[in-house]
Amino acid sequence: MRTATFSAFALTVLGWGLSCACGQEAAQKPAEAPADGRPVVRVATAQELLKAIGPRRVIELAAGRYDLTPLQRTLLPHVRWEEAHDGQYALIVRKLEGLTLRGPAATASAIGVPAPTAEIVVQTPYTFVLSFEQCSEVTLEQLKLGHARSGYCIGGVVAARDCTSLRLADCVLYGCGTEGLQLERVKHLEMVRSVIEDCTYGILSASECERLVMVDCVFRRNVQFHGLDLTDCTHVSLVNCRIHDNVLGGLKSPLFKTNLTDPTHRMTMQGGEIRDNAAHALTNEPTMLVLKDVKVTGNSWQVPPEVAARRGKKTPRDEGGWIYHADLGDSQFHWVARKVYGHERLDEATKLLIDANSTLREPIRPDTKIICPPLPEAKG
Repeated sequence: MRTATFSAFALTVLGWGLSCACGQEAAQKPAEAPADGRPVVRVATAQELLKAIGPRRVIELAAGRYDLTPLQRTLLPHVRWEEAHDGQYALIVRKLEGLTLRGPAATASAIGVPAPTAEIVVQTPYTFVLSFEQCSEVTLEQLKLGHARSGYCIGGVVAARDCTSLRLADCVLYGCGTEGLQLERVKHLEMVRSVIEDCTYGILSASECERLVMVDCVFRRNVQFHGLDLTDCTHVSLVNCRIHDNVLGGLKSPLFKTNLTDPTHRMTMQGGEIRDNAAHALTNEPTMLVLKDVKVTGNSWQVPPEVAARRGKKTPRDEGGWIYHADLGDSQFHWVARKVYGHERLDEATKLLIDANSTLREPIRPDTKIICPPLPEAKG
């Protein structure tokens, strides 16, 4: 059975290594079969990738960018198109097993994160880049996935619903997507040597999932609301992961969140680090997170009480106006402008703050001192 093969494979995850044949020439016909007997299909364009999607096969992507947005929405056995927003449609891969999408071998950067050369993107900010439903034994390897245009996004990067045995290895999931992963009723996710970065709402969310395992992963520079947001999830573990430079805390969210209190469903993190993050707390349920040999330093919940007490307050300046002490969730200038100046003339107030604090860059970290000049009187 393929499920047994996948489980045995997962046991060797820490020492796992893989080389891949990186053919540059596209062909819509099976190439040599890998050890497990599945055919290999090599592709070099988004259209070829779409047509190749099917069960029990390995799709090898040549280096390059695969833009899914302009694809003709054709009827295929394992693909459906779901209307998202503003006339845009999301590509949903559905009801298949044994599919692997693999890019060329990814070399690690100087700081140890993968640098894939095959990139799957969408132009619209309103859809996930890739979504899977009712699938099993699906693998993404050595791929970069994200939204081609920066800015405000509603859709995330990868979504999975009612799936079993998903694997991500040496992948980079980047924003402006809302979050790197959105999981619903997923049984067994294995994420290895992969990155979630620069997402605009948080790191990942999972609902009614079990056996979520993340090994040697990096979660960095995500902003606004949640970190790892888990609802009715069990057997969640992180091994040698690095969680750093996330500026969260909107809606008073912690870095790790769960709705459960039964200690048999604790989240665990072994090795790695949690550093320089902004969030309301490490977790909303301290008894539900077990840390072992994890370095926890420089995070917003670790500051002295007198520093935390100044957050969200303003003090007068001799030159006029105020100094505002950024609070959790004040990651953007327009949020600060709303608190300091009110809702009227918000655009003008936001520009005033940006000009007065030209050396600051978003996301703004809590405890940052922000110069707030007086707002000029409204004209006529």
